[in-house]
Amino acid sequence: MDREESKSEVLGHECKPPAQQPEAETDFSGYYARCHEQINRTGYHRGLSMDTLDRFNIGFDENWKHPKAVAEGKNPPATPRLIIPTSVSSYLARDTREPVPEAQKKYAKSKVGNVHIFNLEALDNVNLPCFVVEGEIDALSIIDVGGNALALGSTSKVGALLQELEGRELHQPLIVALDDDEAGNEAARRLAEGLEKLGIPFYRRNPCEGFKDANDALRENRGALRAAVESARNAREEEKEEYLRTSSGAHLQSFIDGIAASVDTPCISSGFKKLDSMLDGGFYEGLYIAGGISSGYAIKLPLPGMMYLSFPWRWRGPS
Repeated sequence: MDREESKSEVLGHECKPPAQQPEAETDFSGYYARCHEQINRTGYHRGLSMDTLDRFNIGFDENWKHPKAVAEGKNPPATPRLIIPTSVSSYLARDTREPVPEAQKKYAKSKVGNVHIFNLEALDNVNLPCFVVEGEIDALSIIDVGGNALALGSTSKVGALLQELEGRELHQPLIVALDDDEAGNEAARRLAEGLEKLGIPFYRRNPCEGFKDANDALRENRGALRAAVESARNAREEEKEEYLRTSSGAHLQSFIDGIAASVDTPCISSGFKKLDSMLDGGFYEGLYIAGGISSGYAIKLPLPGMMYLSFPWRWRGPS
């Protein structure tokens, strides 16, 4: 056996996942640890920093085979995979070959174990709102630039997230940022309906506008993604400030101040001495309503006054 074959066999043994039993929860903790030790054997980090890779125990398996297929006695071809744990008993195995052969593309992102919501602990963050995205790699990308995020793992997991949220006290709003496609938009609609029923504050923002997804944005323009995440984080506060600026309550004090200032505003003569006397000197700033019976003086009296106010230098007085 040559040196390379021996090395490959040892690495394969180190990362070999335990056989997954059908309909049973398998503890992959030891497998995750072995794979994480191999993370520097691949440059396929998708733009993620080592801090993020370490924090979430991301690993690499050079000779991965789906444990379910192995348990069923099959012998699928081994492929290099980025291993992203989603729980003790589930993970995402992402093919690191670029490009992935056309015939194998549908297996490029393989789920192992029952699909779990990735980073559910993000809901407990008291300082940052939580982005809700679909893919684990997108949640990691948002986290890598200072955001807070969880990933459904599948649009079918909207109901599972809503169940997790029932009776749960959140300290920050949710930011719904699912994929902008038919499935993602439908999932976002169902999620929004559920959040409204639960009375949980949320809003929709796309932090990766102009890019395919958050990971694409991270790899092509980290600064732009960081700025977009920061902007989305501050959006709720900006909306609140805008409401306060434009609401009637915001103008209440200026209205009161205007009333106080109007005390010293000089009046304008109506052109009729008796009317001026009744008006305490003439017209002051404000709304006046004149009325009268039909065919009476409803127009005849106010009209000359209005003409005088409009053109006092041309007024010659009533005939």
